[in-house]
Amino acid sequence: MQKEKTLSEKFGFRNQRSGVHLARTMMLEELRLLLSFVDDPQADKSLYVQAIENENCLSKRSGNTRSLTVRHLAELYGLDP
Repeated sequence: MQKEKTLSEKFGFRNQRSGVHLARTMMLEELRLLLSFVDDPQADKSLYVQAIENENCLSKRSGNTRSLTVRHLAELYGLDP
């Protein structure tokens, strides 16, 4: 049996202990750099993931940090039209 989502969860917020919405960061600098790098308003999530993980457009030091950044940005902003 699945737990019913709270109102905030229905809008995409995550209330987990380590969730991005509780981390007190909006990652605006990373979002600005990513949107400048991809520069396509119709881009889907896979293009953003490729830019971050494969092309390292955000200059992250490790693959793990790049993957974590993708997860956080997707949780905050969706990264999909």
